Amino acid sequence: MEVNGDGYNVVTPWNLSQVPGRNKYFLTGRRVTSYPTIQLSDHLDFRGLMKMIEHISPQEILVYHPEGDRASLLAHHLQQCGMETTSLDLIEEFVR
Repeated sequence: MEVNGDGYNVVTPWNLSQVPGRNKYFLTGRRVTSYPTIQLSDHLDFRGLMKMIEHISPQEILVYHPEGDRASLLAHHLQQCGMETTSLDLIEEFVR
């Protein structure tokens, strides 16, 4: 995506160091990181996530979870509901 000539990269936290440039941010609910953070709550359960998605009606959804296959399972469910969705782990597989 290009905005005013500035590029944006979306990567998992463990690959952030590989992204060129100095303007890097870590979206997290955690406090311990060497990068500047954009704080968000990462503790919603399935019903909470579905309620939030219904409320904001996003055009596209990117799902992330650091463990297991939860993100891809939720992404698959949202796709079955007709939403444009992918999970960050699938992006990582595509880029490699």
